[in-house]
Formats: sequence, structure tokens, C-alpha cells
Amino acid sequence: MLMNETKEPQGTVTVDKNMIYRYGLQAATFYAEAKSQRAEREKTGEVREDGFFRLTFEDIRKEIDLSVHLQMKVVNQLAAMGVLRVRRLGLPGRRYICLDK
Repeated sequence: MLMNETKEPQGTVTVDKNMIYRYGLQAATFYAEAKSQRAEREKTGEVREDGFFRLTFEDIRKEIDLSVHLQMKVVNQLAAMGVLRVRRLGLPGRRYICLDK
């Protein structure tokens, strides 16, 4: 086994209690991790001018172990509430999101 395969995520995710109350724990945790990922990508210039950045299912699964099914559910919920926008861009298509709050 390679060392990277057994590596556990490091750090913390700060989840807003108001987000938990409004959208549920899984959606609030997803949003908090997405916000953290956006901050990292801003440092490396990976956020597009329109505010969208790539956030794949695997990115989230590796960090907070949220399944693809649950990610789709919370992303759709947050998008319907106007908290974020989601697009598929590129070939092959990758998920890009824009945090609106």
C-alpha cells in the first residue's frame, strides 16, 4: 500500500450553527468544506473570474467522507435555496460550484 492511500485528512472544518439549523448538518458541513476549498483555490488562482471553482465528488469524499449520493442531495438542496450555484464544465465534465453566501 502506498503511504498516500492511508493518509487521513488533517485539520478542522468550522460549521456555522445557523447553517445547521437552516439546511441540516450534512449540507452545512459540505458548505463549510466547500468554503475551505475555495479559500485554498483562491491562493493558487484556480477560482474563475465568475466565482466558480472545481470541486469534484472525490475532493469532498477525501476530506469529509460524504458519499456521492449525499453530495448530490445537499448540493441540489443548497442550490435550490440559493446558497450556491453548480455547473458541469470541461471534458470530461467536472463539477464547478460558486458559493453565493
